[in-house]
Amino acid sequence: MSFQREHEFPAERILLLQNTPSGLMAIGSKNVYRSAGGKWETLPGPGAAIVNASVGELESTTYIYVTTNKGALFVSEDGEVTGNWRTPALGQQSGRFGTVATAARNAPDCIRRVPQS
Repeated sequence: MSFQREHEFPAERILLLQNTPSGLMAIGSKNVYRSAGGKWETLPGPGAAIVNASVGELESTTYIYVTTNKGALFVSEDGEVTGNWRTPALGQQSGRFGTVATAARNAPDCIRRVPQS
């Protein structure tokens, strides 16, 4: 078995690599990257440093969940296409989001608030 370097991400810490129906996706501490047909494109992040990320699929939609260094949770429901980020209304009164996880095949149902110590 051998490996080859796919792409360089200068000044970026890659948090997650995910194979999606539209190509390979890399989520870094600043941006989201997508490779389709061997060409990598940089997509905007949520506007704050990303500290945790998870990706899931439902039917033909890719869901990206990220938490930021400010403790916020952001969701992109249009997959990696436009980076259209939103903050879901979860009814929380205070606190910060830490780690986020989603089910690979049931993405919209998997948000869990994990208290930070």
